[in-house]
Amino acid sequence: VRSLFKLKDRSKIQACVIYEGTSSTDENIKYIGETKLIAEIRWNQHNDPTHDSSPAKYLKNNPTHKFNWKVLCITSKDNNKRKIHEALHLKF
Repeated sequence: VRSLFKLKDRSKIQACVIYEGTSSTDENIKYIGETKLIAEIRWNQHNDPTHDSSPAKYLKNNPTHKFNWKVLCITSKDNNKRKIHEALHLKF
């Protein structure tokens, strides 16, 4: 049975990543973030205007806009290392 059916669905987007969101209407409006969550879960939070993240606040003020998300790289499970890695992406 195991050879016919996988017991768990594998997410196509991994956890512990640095990611980027670009506004669908203005490519100069970008957001770079990090998460220990599966990226799709975090992106759904950002896409919810009632959430308290910067992209969510932007979407609340610009309801016709949306973000296109992509993973920039996989990073560490360690919170401090992820923050440093995110900062390097913000800098360059």
